[in-house]
Amino acid sequence: MKFGRKKSAGRVILKNFDGTGRLIIDPKGSMGASLYWTGFHELHELLFLHKFLKPGMVVADAGANMGMFTVFAARRVKNGKVIAFEPVPSVFKRLQENVMINDLRNVIALQTGLSDTTGVLPIYEIEGDNEGLSTLYPGSLQQSRVTEVEVKPLDLILTEQAINKIDLIKMDIEGGELSALRGSVQTIRKFRPSVLIEINISSYASAGYKPADVYDFFRNENYLPHRISKSGNLIRETNPSDFNNIVFLPQ
Repeated sequence: MKFGRKKSAGRVILKNFDGTGRLIIDPKGSMGASLYWTGFHELHELLFLHKFLKPGMVVADAGANMGMFTVFAARRVKNGKVIAFEPVPSVFKRLQENVMINDLRNVIALQTGLSDTTGVLPIYEIEGDNEGLSTLYPGSLQQSRVTEVEVKPLDLILTEQAINKIDLIKMDIEGGELSALRGSVQTIRKFRPSVLIEINISSYASAGYKPADVYDFFRNENYLPHRISKSGNLIRETNPSDFNNIVFLPQ
């Protein structure tokens, strides 16, 4: 497949992302380069979402970054909603641009991070070409900039936004996953959404916990882990991962 590209002011606009969609990217970043050269990033996850998402569903995209998953999901849930969370101001601006360029009126974009408390915390932008590594827990990573961002529990945000269901939570927030899950526990118990989450032993260690703590959280809520096959199908996971995108399904 050949992907249309349009250069403008130091950025690239993919003119047929996901068919007829558009996506503004930075081709110098690792995510942007993947999208620029192949048209996709995390293809197996997108294949899973393509099969899973249906019109009318409501999706929470925690760590929305530039909005690739947000745009992809919004085009499938149609009359449903995507609530996209991206706390870093410069990245949030790109997220907003990608929502607007696709005229997505079913997206609620919030410049907020998820946690188990309400407040303001420093977030660290990490040096390097990976545009997805801003984190509340930098550990030994080299930092390029520190910004204060708002954080809130998902349980509170859904009440504020009058959201009365959630079908899927996608969570990739570089070590903030466990606190975000704890701030989502009422949502998880009430709506029983599927959860697509990044397991990353390194970022978890910087935040002071282990992948086993996330697996224990879901086990206590009666969820089972599944890995994603190359074709986007789910396969029951029997050996817990240290680094992978895992889908937890309610039982």
